[in-house]
Amino acid sequence: MHKPVAKRSVGTVLLIVFCVTLLASCADKSRLNYNLEEYTSRLSRVLDIDIPPTTLQPKHQLPPASQMVNTLPSINIEITELLSLRQCELSTLVANKNTALGKVQLPSQQLIYELSLVKALRDCETVIPPSTGIHEQLQSWRLAKENQLSYRWSNFLQSSQDVRASLTQALDVNVSEDAAVRGYFYLNKLNSNIAQMKTASEVLESTSELENHLYELQKARFPASTWNEQSMITGYLLALNSSLSTALPEVNCTDGRPSDTAKILRNVFYLFFIEQVQPVASKVTALHYKIDPVFSTWLNEPTLSLEFKAFIKGNHKIGFAEYQSAVQQHVQLWQTFLARCNLSPTASG
Repeated sequence: MHKPVAKRSVGTVLLIVFCVTLLASCADKSRLNYNLEEYTSRLSRVLDIDIPPTTLQPKHQLPPASQMVNTLPSINIEITELLSLRQCELSTLVANKNTALGKVQLPSQQLIYELSLVKALRDCETVIPPSTGIHEQLQSWRLAKENQLSYRWSNFLQSSQDVRASLTQALDVNVSEDAAVRGYFYLNKLNSNIAQMKTASEVLESTSELENHLYELQKARFPASTWNEQSMITGYLLALNSSLSTALPEVNCTDGRPSDTAKILRNVFYLFFIEQVQPVASKVTALHYKIDPVFSTWLNEPTLSLEFKAFIKGNHKIGFAEYQSAVQQHVQLWQTFLARCNLSPTASG
């Protein structure tokens, strides 16, 4: 009497194990990856063809920060000189920097320190009488530090872990990229403010929100996640385009009358490409143009390293051009096929 129950129990356990395994395998893939894989698989079955395996476009690697930062000379202030500047904030600022804690700073805090140093040097020049020998030295230090500020900004940008995470570490979950886009525009404007340097105080006031923007960058991981989707769509569509360019023209649509196979293909195209892939592709395109003013500016920024600019260009310019070409070719293949078979790009009832 109990044996059938035991068999059902074993069967139930096996079913649970299978479902858990299936769910785990799906969890390992993004929704986009799953839809592209299913789209490819169904087209392969309906057309009875082997579609070559997908080759994701090689990702451009961001070199270590140590290979990209600018080496900048520091100014040396002697103890006697520092003592003669006790009435200035400069002496306290330099003293705090020379502590063990002051020497271990995040790139963002290092940038803020350099801006604070320029402000302190400017303020000190107004306090120390021009007749004193140290006044001329103050002016020399200030000019040297002001000339370094754009390079300090680029060092921060290329070494910040938050910025690097947003550029290289994609997420598979859907998050809003709006805050990250604002963050990139802020970083771009910060460099512009530093270059103009109307007053050091104004620039320092604008850095109060720096850490908030950096937090949003590493949380959203934009543009890394978008570049990952861009690369994924490119890879799958290139493989599909190669096969569909010969397979679709062979599908029977005599005198413009669609065969059953043609109707099934149209449904697959609608349900997976139109309904699932195209919305992601539209988002990728929209985000590309949103961030383009920032990256186009950075590609012409002389203080950024060639390696950093090659990374941005490879993903933002070259990668996007390849993605656009693959999508356009894919859409053209289907438009030609659907027109030949007098089908609209919607699923049949």
